[in-house]
Amino acid sequence: MYSFAAFGPLQYVGIAFAGVLLTVFFLFFLLKEQKSIKAFDGTLFSSEEACRSYEIVLERVNQLFKEGEKNSSIEPFDLQMGFTNLLTKEGFVDAKTLIKYRYDFEKLVKLFNLDSQI
Repeated sequence: MYSFAAFGPLQYVGIAFAGVLLTVFFLFFLLKEQKSIKAFDGTLFSSEEACRSYEIVLERVNQLFKEGEKNSSIEPFDLQMGFTNLLTKEGFVDAKTLIKYRYDFEKLVKLFNLDSQI
């Protein structure tokens, strides 16, 4: 009567074999090489559109780090020089400074979101 509820040795082997097969298939699909597109800085993307958007944003943000140049592509965002200095060199040390430049942060977010409009 209790023999119906217990697994036999062959059933244990079958369960173990099925578990190994499922693990192998799962790892195969998880780790299989996907199509990847490399941006000019080496970052990998799964689509050409994502790569292009990243490169456009990266180019704009890199212009913030160039010293002594007047960049026409940054001018429409009208970022204060003090804000770009804190952003690229010194950092924000207190909440008062963050609040002072809150509108510049909004402009910076627009700079990042321009790729969705292209």
